[in-house]
Amino acid sequence: MQQIHDAELLLLQAITLAAKRKPAAIADVVIAAATIQPRLPAEGKLRDAFARLSSHGLLVARDGGYTLSDAAERLLAGTSKKGDAAEQARR
Repeated sequence: MQQIHDAELLLLQAITLAAKRKPAAIADVVIAAATIQPRLPAEGKLRDAFARLSSHGLLVARDGGYTLSDAAERLLAGTSKKGDAAEQARR
């Protein structure tokens, strides 16, 4: 199993929040991430996290934005909506 980085978890949470009704534009994802965690990882780390999640089939481009894949939805279904990113990563 591959290691999950903090930036990846933040990105998954941000896309979950930003793409509730429709696929989210990058700007919406960044705003959601800043809402979750005001001190964002460096741009390069977020870019790398986005690339890793996309290459593993957890993020998909759809209708001019991005959303979670069905696999990502199933992965996150077991996590609590409460708690911080570190707590959720341990689950």
